[in-house]
Amino acid sequence: EICPKVHLNQSFPRQPCDDYIANIIEYRVKILSSNSISLQPGEIKDTVTNLVFSKKLNKLAMHVKRTERQDFQLISEGFINPNQKGELSVKLVNSSNNTLYIPAGDIVGYLILTPFLV
Repeated sequence: EICPKVHLNQSFPRQPCDDYIANIIEYRVKILSSNSISLQPGEIKDTVTNLVFSKKLNKLAMHVKRTERQDFQLISEGFINPNQKGELSVKLVNSSNNTLYIPAGDIVGYLILTPFLV
């Protein structure tokens, strides 16, 4: 079972027409697990997601944020280089005492995209 890929490029999201509005806009994109994974308690695993950077997103600041879920943590939270190309992978750790199953298509984080002026 595989989650379909979403390609991020210069056409999404569109740059706001008015410069004054660019600093108050954020786009939140769900980061989904591309494949089903199983995590043992305390296990850390790199997880391929549904997002692919097709082209450089030069006018966007990109930040990976964790979800509200408490059973796992997103270790790779933080900013992404705007020159990033290819599939986005994130590092997850099972913070519970039970084996954790994350099916393909489950939310594992959020990508926050913020336009900026150069």
